Amino acid sequence: MSCFLVVYTLYYILKTMRVKKDKAYVVVTKSKERVQGAFPYTEEGRKDAYEYLGKLCKKDKSKDFKVKIV
Repeated sequence: MSCFLVVYTLYYILKTMRVKKDKAYVVVTKSKERVQGAFPYTEEGRKDAYEYLGKLCKKDKSKDFKVKIV
């Protein structure tokens, strides 16, 4: 019984640990790379990131923003 518990615990730990990070579209400032928003790495997420980029550029014209894939 305890052997099963050890194996199950190891299985659970390995399953919950993330080996690979998920990709995302991240809106950042060009000068200091400060994060302004993040969106999932999908076609819809890409569209939303660029829409948000447009809103930020209209709101704050003194700063430059860009979308990068992280």
